[in-house]
Amino acid sequence: MMDATIRNPIGLLLLAWLAAGGQLPPAIAGSLASDEPPAAAGAGANLADTAAAELRVSAAISAGQELAALQQIPLSERTPEQQRRARSLMAQQQHLQDAFDQFLKQPAVQSALEQLRQSNSGTSLEPSDFGQVQAQLAQMEGAVLFYPLMLEDRLELVLVTADAPPLRRTVAVSRADLEQAVANFRESLEKQGNDPFTPAQQLYEWLIAPFEAELAQAEAKAILLSSDGALRTIPYAALHDGEQWLVERFAFNRVNPRSLADLGTDSLESLRPLIGGVSETQFEGTVGGRDVKLNDLPGVAQEVDLISELIPDATVLLNDELSEVELLERVRNHNIVHLATHTLLMPDTPQDSLLLFGNEEIVTLQDLQNWDLSGVELVILSGGRTALDVELGDEIGLTSFSYLMQRAGAEAVMASLWDFSDFTPTVLMPEFYQALITGYSPAEALQQAQIAMIREAAGPEVRQVKASLTIINADTDSESEHPSLRGFAHPYHWAAFVLTGNGM
Repeated sequence: MMDATIRNPIGLLLLAWLAAGGQLPPAIAGSLASDEPPAAAGAGANLADTAAAELRVSAAISAGQELAALQQIPLSERTPEQQRRARSLMAQQQHLQDAFDQFLKQPAVQSALEQLRQSNSGTSLEPSDFGQVQAQLAQMEGAVLFYPLMLEDRLELVLVTADAPPLRRTVAVSRADLEQAVANFRESLEKQGNDPFTPAQQLYEWLIAPFEAELAQAEAKAILLSSDGALRTIPYAALHDGEQWLVERFAFNRVNPRSLADLGTDSLESLRPLIGGVSETQFEGTVGGRDVKLNDLPGVAQEVDLISELIPDATVLLNDELSEVELLERVRNHNIVHLATHTLLMPDTPQDSLLLFGNEEIVTLQDLQNWDLSGVELVILSGGRTALDVELGDEIGLTSFSYLMQRAGAEAVMASLWDFSDFTPTVLMPEFYQALITGYSPAEALQQAQIAMIREAAGPEVRQVKASLTIINADTDSESEHPSLRGFAHPYHWAAFVLTGNGM
């Protein structure tokens, strides 16, 4: 497939020539070695300057790492050569920052950012936040921030690392084509019989491939995400690089302005979960002008039992025991709140989106504004249904749930992007909790649980549950044309869950 990234062809040829052992032309070599930043490449710049700029961006992270190492040496102890090199690297970094600042001033970029402010109600990061993010990335080993910005005629990708100014790549894909690709990807994920490889690889080529070299230079192990519009509705974990799913390479964590206080978090030293579950219900009613009927979730009882076996001290409120009052009275003694129940997202009236409690009690987004989750490190919504006829771009319900729970005091929220098999959490959640017990952070624990499902590496208790699912739910182990997508290895099962907040 042809790479749609817009790059200077001369720059790419020079990179290939260098990789083969060739030497830079004197003009470019001198530009890169100079203590003075070269003129920015523009419409009137010559090809040598443009190629030099491309090389400088490609080397920005390694240059930043070198500069950081030099700055660890006290000024009085640096050799003249080290001091000259430090000045040269600082000049190059400042040139990149200036170029990025100029990019932000482009009218099309300003317009796109303003649209984000109006549509997302403060739930997306701003470029002005990147400095704060970068300071925290310096304390987080192997973490980077990925920030895609959709314009009408192109996609702008921004990568923020601990060691360089924000780096940018432009991809020649229109908003309409990108949204269609997202729709194709979502369709391929939401039914186990579908083949997700083609759309997963297409989006990988547009979103991640342009920064593969930089991700390698940064030794990235975790990607923080701040996406907008249709890109919020996809699980980046289920993108495919042609060899493996991206979750097999990276942990993913979505962030928003409420995450900026502390992006990183230590692993939970002790697990004190409060688990609320609704396995029996016959709810019928009108919600947001729609007729809604919710049925039993038989997998919830098994999910709760398996978690309780792993964490005997967990507090469990099942069916009629689960009420909003009871939950909020008990929450202060727990650092995890796990709700295994129906969660409905209403695209037309997001304020009517709801959680179903026992005795058919409903808790809406409006009710969540009165919750106090201070001290809660993680909220998990593992219900069997989290969307109701959600169309492309209608991500506001899930975003609002996560954002409001963070505003109520929760540090991170894990929820799902689409409806899945009732028994999917029965397999994934015990693996997730086992990883937490082992010492992984929430984002890493989710990654480990998803990898276990992909590789069919679940523990013996879960394998026993899976063996019974062919009787309970015949669709769970339906055959796929591709052997690697059979059983729970299809991203339909494992990719739906995403983490938002301070989960690293």
